[in-house]
Amino acid sequence: MTAFFRANYLTDILALVGLVLIGAAVYLAFGLPAALGYAGAALIVVAAVVQWAAMLERRTQ
Repeated sequence: MTAFFRANYLTDILALVGLVLIGAAVYLAFGLPAALGYAGAALIVVAAVVQWAAMLERRTQ
């Protein structure tokens, strides 16, 4: 079994930096509770996308 690896890691890094910047903007605009809610939702979405990508990669092998 091979480890999950994505060749387009630069795009992933840029997307995660964008999520962090949006989180900082939410924190500055609305405070800590809103920023924590955003972070939780963003982590759920990122986890779902990673699982979906892993599933697609397993199908193509």
